[in-house]
Amino acid sequence: QHMPDLNWANAEVRRAMGDVAEFWLNKGIDGLRLDAFIHIAKVDLAQNYPTSESQQEPVIAEPFFANLPNVQRWLRPFCAQIKADFPNTFILGEAASANVNLAVDYTSQHNKLMDSVITFRYFTEDTTQLDTSIPAQYQPKPLDFAKFKQTQAVWQQTLAGVSLPMLYWGNHDMARLATRVAHSAIQARSLAVLMYLQRGIPIIYYGEELGLENLTLPDAKAFSDPSVPRFIAAAVDAGYTQEAALAMVNATHKLPARGPMTWDATTNSGFTSGTPWLVGKRSSRTHVVEQQHDPHSSLAFYKQLIALKKRSVFQTGSFRLLSTGPDSYVYLRQTDKAIAVVAVALSDKTVNLRLPAGDYQAVLIVGDATLSEETLTLSADSAAVFIQEKERAKP
Repeated sequence: QHMPDLNWANAEVRRAMGDVAEFWLNKGIDGLRLDAFIHIAKVDLAQNYPTSESQQEPVIAEPFFANLPNVQRWLRPFCAQIKADFPNTFILGEAASANVNLAVDYTSQHNKLMDSVITFRYFTEDTTQLDTSIPAQYQPKPLDFAKFKQTQAVWQQTLAGVSLPMLYWGNHDMARLATRVAHSAIQARSLAVLMYLQRGIPIIYYGEELGLENLTLPDAKAFSDPSVPRFIAAAVDAGYTQEAALAMVNATHKLPARGPMTWDATTNSGFTSGTPWLVGKRSSRTHVVEQQHDPHSSLAFYKQLIALKKRSVFQTGSFRLLSTGPDSYVYLRQTDKAIAVVAVALSDKTVNLRLPAGDYQAVLIVGDATLSEETLTLSADSAAVFIQEKERAKP
């Protein structure tokens, strides 16, 4: 019913965890993801977190068990041992609630800890349209793109010269991109362009490259989460149908994002000949084998995007987010040899943008885009990537 917690305050435990890491590295593993490392140190838990007398619900007192000073003190020898014995190991830390300044502490070279960290602070949701008659927990909420812009600019600029940000749209703790944010295949591809060509290292959650959406689980019991039947009951009491309440949970809960990978058209999509650990309905029967033979598939697009990411301007170029309206996201990547412009429409309307003057060559178009002089016209949810080699620059 619970997961035992390792006592990192014990030096023997810390040494044993170093031995575990090196066991796998000796087998040829190239990198390690340190899950929830920010929680290895706790305060004296005899201390209660002060609350008001009217507070009835449990409080997640994260200041008592996250990002405490001993986290860095205890992990430094652990990481130093790994780097001494396996210098090329990539150490990625899950720092869910860490702000950008803590990310600097965890990834700056002089601190000798992580190479990079994953933050859950990228995605601020717009809660202005919620139905206040039911709990907010599983109500679908659109991404607040204005705050997203601010967050990306801050993380990009603060980590410049320190470490590479991790770039992602999804993971096992959130609903899938094609369910949570994107409302069409075009938008999903454009958002991939937006995220993964920024300065940093892409982490692509399995199946995103196929355009997979959340599974649809059949009932509340399938979630194995006591908060789900409570939400559905509250929604039904407020006048929602059982089906509508369940649909909200399927669209927002993390579990439907964890369905088996769809490899082929055989039983269980080629994932297993047995019974998958999670069973639900998919909105599409698409799979890897099908998409491998379709030059217009989502998989083919992701391969094209990754090939573009390998160009030097997207590997080492500086990053600057341009000031545009709420309906677009436009940034520059620049080296001494090239300038790249990445422009993405964020709405269902046509967007007109004025780009910096230059002799641009289109290298990737999603949807519809037209460049006339320095004016770029993007149709709804479209994206465009242009590169100008410096020797082609206008006088």
